[in-house]
Amino acid sequence: MRVLILDDSADDRETINRTLKRLEVFENLSVAEAASEAEGFAEIDRAMPDCLLLDNALPGRNGLEMLNEIHLWHPSLPVVMITGSGDERVAVEALKRGADDYIPKADLNSDALVAAIEQAVAKKRGEAEIIRRAQYDPVTGLPNRAPFLDRLGDALARGQRAERPLGVASIVLTGVREIYPAQGEEAGDRALRGAAKYMAAVMRRGDMLARVGHTEFMAYVEGLPSNAPRGMSLVVGRWRAALDSDDPRQDLGAATLGLTVGIALYPTMGTTPEMLIALAKGERHRRQQEAR
Repeated sequence: MRVLILDDSADDRETINRTLKRLEVFENLSVAEAASEAEGFAEIDRAMPDCLLLDNALPGRNGLEMLNEIHLWHPSLPVVMITGSGDERVAVEALKRGADDYIPKADLNSDALVAAIEQAVAKKRGEAEIIRRAQYDPVTGLPNRAPFLDRLGDALARGQRAERPLGVASIVLTGVREIYPAQGEEAGDRALRGAAKYMAAVMRRGDMLARVGHTEFMAYVEGLPSNAPRGMSLVVGRWRAALDSDDPRQDLGAATLGLTVGIALYPTMGTTPEMLIALAKGERHRRQQEAR
């Protein structure tokens, strides 16, 4: 646990530091101190604390004003605001601006510090878990549709600046639906996790694979060569080889899985995420029809 104390009073910093170090509640506790806004942000940039104890009565911008910037640039940082004695107005405003808890200076003791820090850390962990569940598939751990769309937009902007092609793939994993009725949900989920694991393992850092339906995945591949269709064919070949190799058999539950893939290319076929996804899905549907 790393705690950062941001307070312009050396006496108050020493009191809080001494109180924290007497505690045996937090494992591997380390305490850093900062006396000004500039020192505080420098400490945060140097090593992100697990909790920030922020005094409101700072010179220059006060703690309330700093909260806006902290919440903007470090939204996952737990913050406990230290307020003047009995200043409920500041406490309420601090909570509105993103602080996770507050302590009046008159109440600074070991029990109050432990309770406030634990409350702030638990609150941020809970918020992070809600975001994770909203953005990631619980079975495979892959991103879902929403973050895929966001990051595809960013990737297209990079491709435009670099004048490099990008490929979008709509993928259906075949052979999984038959596992669920025959072997049960656990075996089916194991096959999905295994397929996602081995497909993602052969992708480059920066490219992205997402699960967007029961057996449906989407992917984008940045920085394709000038012969973009061949570049995407090589990627699809690596996916197929990964699923056909001996290594995945345990994860896939000895299932034989296949892929039906549709491809769309930027900029020759489309220039927006929605257009490329629609074209890739259309191509994949056509291939599915042909296979029937």
